[in-house]
Amino acid sequence: DLGRDEVVRSQSAASLSCNPGNQDLELVLVLDHSDSMRGQRILDLRTGVDRLLADTAVPGLRIGLVAFSDRVLSFVRAKSGQAHYEACRDRLYTLQPQGVTPDFEELCSFIRLRLRKRALLIFLTALDDPMLAESFTKSGLRSGTMLTSSRSRLTSVTSMMRPTSAQAPK
Repeated sequence: DLGRDEVVRSQSAASLSCNPGNQDLELVLVLDHSDSMRGQRILDLRTGVDRLLADTAVPGLRIGLVAFSDRVLSFVRAKSGQAHYEACRDRLYTLQPQGVTPDFEELCSFIRLRLRKRALLIFLTALDDPMLAESFTKSGLRSGTMLTSSRSRLTSVTSMMRPTSAQAPK
């Protein structure tokens, strides 16, 4: 019996590898390292990203990272290969949450300037605070399409961390 995580990974990998239009898919993980991610949340984030990096044997898939708090802390341009995934893992575990509020405007500016190709952005952040959620939305970083120029389009997907009071699926 496959667990929920395995089913999601299998479906995601199958849909990526079966679609010939995805030969050069760039996936950028945008990781919140602000105060809202302290404690169990940063541990859950690291575990999830680590699993994703371990299961990324999809041809043509390149993965990059952007870690942020009130500024961009780290940027790893999207590439593929085991050595690159190991470098991403190393970066993931060396960064610590900062005692600051995330600056989504700064992040949005960075993304618009640095990511010039079409990419799927997956945001791993906590938006349970209404002020943070509003700041995220106002910055232009929301589910849907963010146009940066006539040549490039960035599709963003917001992924909220599981509230600490919620139980993990069985």
